[in-house]
Amino acid sequence: MRQEAIYNIRLLLIAEYLEDLKKEPKAQIQEVFLEWPLHYLHVFYDIKYNVKLFDCLLKLFSDHWYFNEEFNEPQLKSFPEHGLSWAFIFFFGLKNPEEFIHLFDCQGKNQNIGRWGGTYIISTSTAFDIAFNIREYVARKL
Repeated sequence: MRQEAIYNIRLLLIAEYLEDLKKEPKAQIQEVFLEWPLHYLHVFYDIKYNVKLFDCLLKLFSDHWYFNEEFNEPQLKSFPEHGLSWAFIFFFGLKNPEEFIHLFDCQGKNQNIGRWGGTYIISTSTAFDIAFNIREYVARKL
């Protein structure tokens, strides 16, 4: 239970950071394909997100994250063999890629609003919209 509280606090720190931004981060959309083993099946996810929103990881959690020049994105120090999306899922204790999709995917159709609240995220959504989804997600988890 203690670890879950740490995950929630980390997410809320990101939400607060995004809400307080004075200038909207320039959009740099990245597409990743994730494979999630589910029993004897493998579920594939196509995710698009604004990688610039994740620069906050370098400021808020500098002991854990660094900027990977090769991939031009933040990278988790203890999880260097995986990309940003997997590292985020691991570091914030998300249960599966669907929770990451709900928070950040900007294709405008993949958020599970009924389960996690929030709003649909599209390529023109603001950092405040992402923060709203994070807060709704955390509130529904409690």
